Amino acid sequence: MQNEIYWRLCFFLGVLFLIGALESLVPYRRQVGLRRHRIGCNLALGLLGTLVVRFIPVLSAVKAAEWAQNSQWGLLNFLPWPNWLEILLAVSALDCLIYWQHVIFHRVPWLWQVHRVHHADVDLDSTSGIRFHTVEYALSMGIKVIAIWILGASPFAVVVFEIILNALAIVTHGNFALPVCIEPWIRWMFVTPSMHRIHHSIDEKEMNSNFGFNMSVWDRLFRTYVSESKQPQQIMRMGIPELQDSKAASSLWVMLWLPFRKSENNVGDKQAESSVSG
Repeated sequence: MQNEIYWRLCFFLGVLFLIGALESLVPYRRQVGLRRHRIGCNLALGLLGTLVVRFIPVLSAVKAAEWAQNSQWGLLNFLPWPNWLEILLAVSALDCLIYWQHVIFHRVPWLWQVHRVHHADVDLDSTSGIRFHTVEYALSMGIKVIAIWILGASPFAVVVFEIILNALAIVTHGNFALPVCIEPWIRWMFVTPSMHRIHHSIDEKEMNSNFGFNMSVWDRLFRTYVSESKQPQQIMRMGIPELQDSKAASSLWVMLWLPFRKSENNVGDKQAESSVSG
């Protein structure tokens, strides 16, 4: 556990390099934006968010897990679980939490203002998996810390979850496609690039589907699963309607300011209005 940051960094860089190489060799979609600029923007957003949460102790998931373990606090500390079962339960529970957090960030207007930085990307590749506003990084980690306290997840389980989450965020946003003979089978358990790509469609209904990051079971269970996009994914438009300018969507300063600009097509507002009218 003393070297957890190095393990996480090694896994992250290794997966990013492998998926990046695969995208260069066999890209699934032709990029419509300025690749160098958008990749630079994505990496800068990811680095900025990581530094913020890393240097604010209260936002440390591992420290929250260590506190829960030392205090014997949390649901998983009430019974003597086998280690493997405790890790499995903790990872599954945290993955379900991330699913619902993602849903809420689409449904609540002010949270959507922050989250649309992620959706503003007019292309999708491995770097899109870390393209989140600094505010979203902090909010997400704060939610995760509270959940870890309540759950009582062990530090090891938290590190395992974080490694899986970071790795699959890169994979599911990747600009490649799994072989058609195995993709549907993998999708029964895990989110695949073709499944998550639908979530980044410019179409509002498709954008509000396939919220899972790791396990696909949550979308099926909570009826947010969409199997195919209306348009073929090779030509499907992605991003948000009011920001289709690839130069603007690839600017770090524009993305940092984006949550404070009023959305012309606020998904959260429409979701709230439809809930009230229903």
